[in-house]
Amino acid sequence: MVALLVIAGVATAVVLVLQVSRPTIDKVQANDCVSVKGDNSNADVTKVDCQGDFSFTIAEKVGKNDPCPGEQYNRITAQGSDAKLCVVPNFRQGRCYQVPGDSNTRLVDFREIHCGDALAPNTRQVEVFTRTPTDSTADCVDGVSYDRPTAVSYCFDKKVDDLGELNVEDCVNLSRADGLSSSPLEVRKTSCGAKVFSFTVASKVSGTDTCPGYDRVTDLLHGSGMCVVPNMTQGLCYQIPTTSDELTDYTAADCADTPKTDTTVVKVVSRQETTPPTCGDGETPLPYSLPRPVGYCLQTQ
Repeated sequence: MVALLVIAGVATAVVLVLQVSRPTIDKVQANDCVSVKGDNSNADVTKVDCQGDFSFTIAEKVGKNDPCPGEQYNRITAQGSDAKLCVVPNFRQGRCYQVPGDSNTRLVDFREIHCGDALAPNTRQVEVFTRTPTDSTADCVDGVSYDRPTAVSYCFDKKVDDLGELNVEDCVNLSRADGLSSSPLEVRKTSCGAKVFSFTVASKVSGTDTCPGYDRVTDLLHGSGMCVVPNMTQGLCYQIPTTSDELTDYTAADCADTPKTDTTVVKVVSRQETTPPTCGDGETPLPYSLPRPVGYCLQTQ
């Protein structure tokens, strides 16, 4: 038996018991790479080439009852073995990956995909914009870092200096330095499945073009702009502006949070791939036709 404990900022800390042979655990060491495939009742953990297909790198091999070096490390144990593997995902720069969602603890759901591929239930896509030999993610909003077996950090977003670099259906995160409305707006391209709140580029505009029914971001330096729509997940809560036109007021939120002035907290009761959405009593519809039809049914908290 093997127990896989997914943390790493891409899932929650719940033990998942899978089947695997004990020799796999006993014969590998720190810096080795392993693949994890199969399902809950028949998992296969195999030593593989670290330069090959997607794998996990063994950060440390510790005693079964000993802790891993940090909460961001995933754990693999096998029944009958006194060892435990502390592992980290071995991502490559420029690639996209399916990773477990917040309530998903399946290591087997990590896999490399083509960006935009359909995803398994309760998973999300991340795009690795940078991989650097440091244990700091100071250069990105959404990322993860490790200091073992060697320092490495992955950024799942990147700063955009020219809106012309973006394409329709790209996702972006918007922020201002120190949260001050007087600070310049910073645009970062991010994975559409990122944990941080993002907007989807609905269309690109220029000059005096408008965005009826959509929010607009303007790049005065390059004379370009984009119309954006909020990218929200069913079942989650968000702070959204009411009388404010400040786009950075859109944020992920706890449903019990107290909203800041000129905003409210809403729960996405449903997200429908059609517009207008069919909503229930007491729910507010929020329809968009671009870049693809999507409709939200919102409930004020």
